[in-house]
Amino acid sequence: MNPLVWIVPSSALFLALFPLPYGYYQLLRIVIFVVAIFLCKVSLEHKQPAWPWIFAAMALTYNPVVPISLGREIWSIVNVTTIGLLLLHWRKTSASGEPNNDDPKV
Repeated sequence: MNPLVWIVPSSALFLALFPLPYGYYQLLRIVIFVVAIFLCKVSLEHKQPAWPWIFAAMALTYNPVVPISLGREIWSIVNVTTIGLLLLHWRKTSASGEPNNDDPKV
């Protein structure tokens, strides 16, 4: 899988630790929600035991339809935790030797 699936949302979450316009945080919710749903689906397909639950919880936390209202300090903690989970999943997925969908089938 393309590493940008983990790098882009992690970078966006890192930027969210700084004061930015509210519209950025609304867009961030959509991006993280979509990525979490996608990674939940991929984790289910690869039969990874805990990851689908983690990504489902992440999708619920960042869902843009019914947003959760938390203070800036708590969102910072949630964002850093999410960055850690995304990078950990990337590391575990890369280390497991799962096939890269970007490689042409030979």
